[in-house]
Amino acid sequence: MTYTYIRHIPSQLLNTYIDYFYYIDGAMPHPHEKILPFPTLDLKINLGGAFRVYEADSTNQFETFTDSWWVGLYDTHHSLEWPPDLKIFGVGIKPAGAYPFLQLPLSERHNRVVPLDAIWGHFADEIRERLEVAPTIQAGFMLLEQLLLARLCDAPLGWVVVQYAVSQM
Repeated sequence: MTYTYIRHIPSQLLNTYIDYFYYIDGAMPHPHEKILPFPTLDLKINLGGAFRVYEADSTNQFETFTDSWWVGLYDTHHSLEWPPDLKIFGVGIKPAGAYPFLQLPLSERHNRVVPLDAIWGHFADEIRERLEVAPTIQAGFMLLEQLLLARLCDAPLGWVVVQYAVSQM
């Protein structure tokens, strides 16, 4: 089976908050993968099979994720079991860019994978349903941008200072 990975740079309006969008389709080269800590947050909208996320050094304790979820900042590794029928849209969000979408402190998402509906309610289902019927991958990226722009709220007072500090680190 072939593996497709397409990366898309967001529009200028979202570039302050988001590094990139991506689309993955097909079987991953390695079905079980250790994910090292990385300074980015990840939003995943799953259109394929279920994922299993294992905490550090655990082979039998896992959570299963099927629809959409938010991956917080990790300071330790975790493992991921990719589904054989992988089809996913993702968003790599800059650490200082998450608050205007989440309106929650990142500490509440630290070392956690959280179902998107726990944060955005029915909007999470709407994103997934609309991406499932997007006619092309590029149309899916454009739709995802529109939907995220609709969720974008005003940044809190002092956010520019936090964004600057993160960029300096």
